[in-house]
Amino acid sequence: MNTLNFIMNLFNTYGYFVITLFVMLETLGIPIPGETTLIAGAIYAAINPSKFSIFLVIIFAIIGAVIGDNTGYFMGFKYGKTIINKIENILKTNKNYVKSTEKFFEKYGFKAVFIGRFISILRMFIPITAGIHKLKFSKFFLYNILGGISWAILYGIIGFIFGSNIPFLLKLLHDITLTTIIIIVIILIIVIIKKKKKWKILNF
Repeated sequence: MNTLNFIMNLFNTYGYFVITLFVMLETLGIPIPGETTLIAGAIYAAINPSKFSIFLVIIFAIIGAVIGDNTGYFMGFKYGKTIINKIENILKTNKNYVKSTEKFFEKYGFKAVFIGRFISILRMFIPITAGIHKLKFSKFFLYNILGGISWAILYGIIGFIFGSNIPFLLKLLHDITLTTIIIIVIILIIVIIKKKKKWKILNF
């Protein structure tokens, strides 16, 4: 509640720019409440329709998501592997890490870009990781746009409709995030089971 109130006070001074900035910074891995800012903007639009438009709240959130994701991608593309190699050398970690994540992105990368937009921890790291592994930019950009639009519309509309009942809104958003995580875990379990069966067949 305090965070929501603080952000909504920022809207009085800086307007929609706060939404774009906070969403963008969160995507770059900076611990800024980007999603909360989108929701706060939607609530503010519901409370003060003469000052804030829900349509513009969603548009500015999409702009922040796209700019942040693409900046993260190019940071990873240019500097990512060098940083990872240095960390691996310092910590003496497994050199197969990069190769294994490369294989993951070859198979699931673009789906991860889309789904990652809806989970905060993934939202912060997927774009940079995609750049590190040099996913094809045209496809990354497409899934980035689709994810950003879907995320901004979903959370924007939910915040706008249920903003008058904040406890219920927070529970609803928590349930959406939890459901998304459960779906991802189920998919991963299915993939692991299929791979184990495949290996058993090959080793028979």
